Amino acid sequence: MGVPEGLESSTMTAGPDDRHYSSQEIAAELRLAIATNELAPGDQLPSNADLQQKYSVARQTAQNVINALKAEGIVYSVPGRGIFVRSDLDTDELLATMAEAEDSSPLYRDLLNRLDNTDTTIDKITDVVRDLTRRLDALEKRQDRSNGPAGQ
Repeated sequence: MGVPEGLESSTMTAGPDDRHYSSQEIAAELRLAIATNELAPGDQLPSNADLQQKYSVARQTAQNVINALKAEGIVYSVPGRGIFVRSDLDTDELLATMAEAEDSSPLYRDLLNRLDNTDTTIDKITDVVRDLTRRLDALEKRQDRSNGPAGQ
């Protein structure tokens, strides 16, 4: 199986002619693709051969990438089928863990900050909707009182 459609032009921008990639760097790119749902829960990861070709790395390096993600509990293997993203993976928790890592990139920290800002915005919108609902209820009650009892 090849790299999932669209993934080759998004987060995973590395290529065989760009530079040498370590297993840690490739794993970090796959983690980011998973955390941002470019590789969604249940999706199949690129095969070892695909990783070898895309990053011009040895078979063992590609296997180290898969082993690292499996050890972290992010992916699981199905013998004869491939490696898949866990369906019960909490991507918010994954992003937070990535952002807190000592060697986390500015991109991870930026994504976490964006999530925090989004949560704050959602909270503000929820408060405004709650206030508008109270005001609408008060207006409807006032309207009902001014119309008097039904049938008059």
